[in-house]
Amino acid sequence: MSEETKLMLSGDELTLACNADMILTKRAVIEKTCKLFSDLIPAAQEAFTGHEVLSAAAPKISKGENYRGFPYVIMDHPALFEKENVFAVRTMFWWGHFISVTLHLSGKYKMHFAEHILANISDPFFIVNGEKQWEHHFEEGNYCPASSLTEKDKQRISEKSFLKMALKYDLKDWNNMVNILPEGYKQTAQLLSANKNPDGALAAVGVNPEP
Repeated sequence: MSEETKLMLSGDELTLACNADMILTKRAVIEKTCKLFSDLIPAAQEAFTGHEVLSAAAPKISKGENYRGFPYVIMDHPALFEKENVFAVRTMFWWGHFISVTLHLSGKYKMHFAEHILANISDPFFIVNGEKQWEHHFEEGNYCPASSLTEKDKQRISEKSFLKMALKYDLKDWNNMVNILPEGYKQTAQLLSANKNPDGALAAVGVNPEP
């Protein structure tokens, strides 16, 4: 194939390149996603009150153009990112794929919660079985349904330096996400309930509440 041929647009590519409305529509979708996530901050705070110090970090909403080739929007809240220790609830919109709620634990937080989570997790949750901590897709090799876990799988997962569990939602249900996602936060928080400290802190793992 010549260099000139490589630069030619296909019919579909040319149609998109000529369609200004497509870019405006994309921008509107991203802006509405950011607004949706922002409006859900109180629901996330309510679900996880007592499981983490919500004031440790302000809610963070970020967006990008290229997670595995597609645009995305992410909200981290509640979330505490330290060098070796992560406690993060990540809500993600991935263009053309899904919306998800992920609980990401590493270091002392993973050690504190992993045993209880692995003993109690069930569908509709997915649990990480891959080796890359910052991958978010649900393809084989990264996540598997909780119902498919064997005892051997649980042992292998428990030996990792991190643990991630996630709920995955169809983009076709977008217009009901304002109700769906708060339930997802509640379901996720409930898996931590047995290790909830009675005074509302994670003192057992070195986290203390503010006065």
